[in-house]
Amino acid sequence: MRELSHLRRLGFPAASILLGLAAAWLLAEAAVRVRDLDLHAVQKVLYYQTVDLALHEAVSSPLLHYALRPSSQLGAASVGATGLRNPTPPDDAAGLRVLFGGGSTVYGTDVADHETLPARLSVHLGGAPVWNLGVSAYTEAQVLERARLWLDHLGNADLVLLMITNPGRRPVLGGAPYSREALETALFWDPGFIDENLPSPWPLPGGVHTLLAQRSPVWRYISASRAAQLPPNAPQWNPQRARALAQEGLRDAAVAAEATVIYVHYPRHKLPCEGCWRGDAEINLARHQTPRSHRDLHPPVPALDAHAQAIAEALRAGGFAE
Repeated sequence: MRELSHLRRLGFPAASILLGLAAAWLLAEAAVRVRDLDLHAVQKVLYYQTVDLALHEAVSSPLLHYALRPSSQLGAASVGATGLRNPTPPDDAAGLRVLFGGGSTVYGTDVADHETLPARLSVHLGGAPVWNLGVSAYTEAQVLERARLWLDHLGNADLVLLMITNPGRRPVLGGAPYSREALETALFWDPGFIDENLPSPWPLPGGVHTLLAQRSPVWRYISASRAAQLPPNAPQWNPQRARALAQEGLRDAAVAAEATVIYVHYPRHKLPCEGCWRGDAEINLARHQTPRSHRDLHPPVPALDAHAQAIAEALRAGGFAE
């Protein structure tokens, strides 16, 4: 009985300490959230897309984050009613039906609608309908997800060309502060947001860091503050989960649409994710003594036309086009 009483006397201080620590932690959680300290820390970590902002808008898709604004125009660039860079073929266009996905190189930064890579490819394929799915700064997960959505929308396509020129973290739309609503949506519904932007500051068992990042403003603040100190190419930035999900989705959609998926290697970049799924075929645009202008991410129109011609020739040589 005396030993039990002694243990009770020891337990009261221990319980008081634990309760005090829990109360302090809850107060810290509330203070960080009320003052938006976690949000501000995350805002400093994100990579923002700022090219042709007037032609882009935020979207609810957890993988895309933003897309082209339908029926918008900026200088010589215009977007059709369906949210694709013009010229946009009708959904029921006949002939070899080609979807061309990518980042700003495919979208066509600083060139007119008829000068983009997909528009020139259509010319070199004898007027075949080519849908330009390019969006500035899109990384692989976004490119593949947009292609999947359009395969589902059209119902059928013959070819899906994918040009991955942005190997880094997926961007969000610039021009306006990143909101808490957008942050909380990304934390719970974007399968790669935490991996890509808020890597765990310390090794933790699988799933623990994700749960803490979703639920704890203090943990988000710590994770974002540590992430801000990482170099741009640090291995902690990990797009694997979002990329794998997008690859799986596109593979299934391509099978359903009976479409052939072809990765187009741009001369400037080595594709990320060695050994990952690379579609049904590949086209390499890197040629002997490739001119510097042909390696630019935003090349001049003659270089875009030369790339389009090379792609068309490769498609014919591979039996994908006549």
